Amino acid sequence: MAEAQGAYVGACISMRQGLCKTAVAHVSFVDVLSNMLDESLPLTLSKFKEWGNPKEEEFYDCIESYSPYDNVLFRSVILIYL
Repeated sequence: MAEAQGAYVGACISMRQGLCKTAVAHVSFVDVLSNMLDESLPLTLSKFKEWGNPKEEEFYDCIESYSPYDNVLFRSVILIYL
């Protein structure tokens, strides 16, 4: 589950800006919402049980709140290597 670790690290640096100065996002799952909304990707449907279906507003809002792509790249002053 390396891709989920990318989301975890991204969430940590999103929620605790200033904690780190650099992050290496060497996994594809930093754009959580796009991946979860694309049902043609393998494993997406099975992830709905774990993460929730982002087509439902409650889960969309929750996922968006920690999605690295939607938070870190545009809000913080941290050097991100993708």
